[in-house]
Amino acid sequence: MAQFSIVIPVYNVAPYLRGCLDSVVVAVGNAKTTAEVICVDDGSTDDTGTILDEYATVNGSDNLAFHVIHQQNAGVSAARNAALDKATGEWVIMLDGDDKLSPDLLARLCEIIRLHPDCDAIGFGMVRVNERGETLSRFGCDVAPEVTTGDDILLDGRGPKSHFIWSSSDKIYRRSVIERYRIRYVNGIRVGEDSLFVQEFFARCGKVVLDASIVGYRYLIRQSSSIHSSETDVPKELFPKFLKLLSLWKEIKTRGLKRRLQIEAAEAPFIYAESRFANKLADKILDATLDSGTFNKVVIPFAIFHGSMKTRLFAMAYLILPRSINRRLITFLRG
Repeated sequence: MAQFSIVIPVYNVAPYLRGCLDSVVVAVGNAKTTAEVICVDDGSTDDTGTILDEYATVNGSDNLAFHVIHQQNAGVSAARNAALDKATGEWVIMLDGDDKLSPDLLARLCEIIRLHPDCDAIGFGMVRVNERGETLSRFGCDVAPEVTTGDDILLDGRGPKSHFIWSSSDKIYRRSVIERYRIRYVNGIRVGEDSLFVQEFFARCGKVVLDASIVGYRYLIRQSSSIHSSETDVPKELFPKFLKLLSLWKEIKTRGLKRRLQIEAAEAPFIYAESRFANKLADKILDATLDSGTFNKVVIPFAIFHGSMKTRLFAMAYLILPRSINRRLITFLRG
């Protein structure tokens, strides 16, 4: 059994893929560890599939195995799930086909695993870079090293540890926890699918080590990536994440999940209407919220019974005020 299973969903990333796969080869070699790379070609129409097959043929070794799955286009969640179904390693790493691992990441993770053999996850730092290789931002890198629990991270609200809730890629996960609870990405959700997976894992796991001094992941920001192409679909994808979290909380009732739901309920009307969206799209999101049966029949009642005092006041006012005033109220709160 390999120590690491590296999950890589890919779709039309031929110009970046060799850099991604080479970073894995280097990281595994530097760590002197064993790894399997499970690449899922999600119906690519460029040379992505050919490159994957080449690496599977040429770059394998006793310490590193490349496995390639070719499937019809079904989205990143389905691709990751297909890889998870095949994974056999002790630890799982999520890597996108246009991103890179740092050369020393796996070596440093192996050292933490040696020091904390009972941990279920390890979080590390991430940098976001542009296509020229210039650093745009550092994600989570100011979080002090800490040994904590998954639910304590969920409880952190908007604190520094909450950085580790949003992305799948700045952590490794013990695969036995993933399989014990059959944790998978939710197909059909393209807004927040990463954080759903992470939050379920944290709600179900035990000890977590955070060490953001390890800047282990280079996340490429490019205009053609899926996060940009899906923005026009945001209005119809606002609340599936809330419903999934609510269902999970009803099952296991952790304090951390309740805190995440409180934040989702407080921010649901305007959480995706940030400055990165044009005003026209922000207006569509607002109208979709006001028209949403889920928002009116599920989110608002949850906010009334379980939200903070400020959220409860907003929710109660929302119930009694006409739509035109609610629209202005939400617009004001959105800023």
